Amino acid sequence: MSQLPFRRLLAGVLGAALASSVLVALSTPAPAVAPAPVTVKGLTVNGRTNPLGIPGGAPNFGWYAESEVRGMVQKGYEIHVASSEAKLGSPDIWDSNHKTSDRQVDVVYGGPALRSQTRYVWQVRTWDSLDRMSAWSAPASFETGLLSTGDWGTARWVRAAPHTEIDRWHDYTAEFTFSLDEGGFGAVFGSRDGGSGFLWQISVADGTPRFLPHVKANGQYVLTNNKDISSVISAADLMRGVHTLSITLDRNMVTTRLDGMIVESQTAHGVSLNTITGWVGVRTEPGEDATVHGVKVVTKDGDTLLASDFSEGNPFGTGELNSAGLELEGDREGVWRPDDQAMPLLRTAFASTKTLTRARVYATARGCTR
Repeated sequence: MSQLPFRRLLAGVLGAALASSVLVALSTPAPAVAPAPVTVKGLTVNGRTNPLGIPGGAPNFGWYAESEVRGMVQKGYEIHVASSEAKLGSPDIWDSNHKTSDRQVDVVYGGPALRSQTRYVWQVRTWDSLDRMSAWSAPASFETGLLSTGDWGTARWVRAAPHTEIDRWHDYTAEFTFSLDEGGFGAVFGSRDGGSGFLWQISVADGTPRFLPHVKANGQYVLTNNKDISSVISAADLMRGVHTLSITLDRNMVTTRLDGMIVESQTAHGVSLNTITGWVGVRTEPGEDATVHGVKVVTKDGDTLLASDFSEGNPFGTGELNSAGLELEGDREGVWRPDDQAMPLLRTAFASTKTLTRARVYATARGCTR
């Protein structure tokens, strides 16, 4: 019998077997790689990280989970709250136990009422959609503030200094440098608000130089005198050049000078005030045209309250600036006031009899409204 067919048959069988083993080897999948565990991060309380001074109501917890598995979602969580990190394993404040939920924000605290000025620590772990439990998150903390009126003890309000800006505006000399084009010019002083104050006018409207003092009450100016000042300055001289109207307040005594000459010195007309207090301003009436070149206000003690030559702007908010100063024409009035955007800076000091290693400042406010 020939050996050739047998050898071919054997080779065929071996070849088929070899092919079969290769196919089996190629079709066997590699062992699956275990996905990385879920990591819980970004712990917040009431939307903040490790907040201080939270109120006493039940806080809201939040976190997020990271996983290398696409589409993995949270299926449950457990929260521990304790008085220290050492007690988180067996929490002495609150254990939510396992909760079936995908919620990761606004998870409400369910433990006992929080104590005032107390630091709490907490952590969370989660279960994913394959029911695998994550490791505990790194601990986070929150701290309560003063939760009742009694907790403030002997604390006192931090107040503004007893002398506010308006209280500095008394016993001063206000100098108004001006020139007349027509009619007259008015200087405002002692204006605490829009409804009160004084207006001293220098006028040549009728051809005679006059001093016209007014008192403002309930928003209306009332003329209290009409004084011919021809003995001080002529109408022609008043219409020429630059002049200085000086008004000096000493309690309720007002001394008025024009170019250094006393026009009048007496208590304020028709007013029973111990001390005149208030801002200064400028004014013209219909038919009047004047240019103010500068305004300076200095206290009796030498403090400068206001100094402007209008090179850096218009502190009175009326009229038109030009190269000579501030032009007022027609019915114009502007009173200087502090910048109403400036808020008071409140500060206080305290002394400690101990070495400070950690401190908390608790503050509250009555509010600031406009």
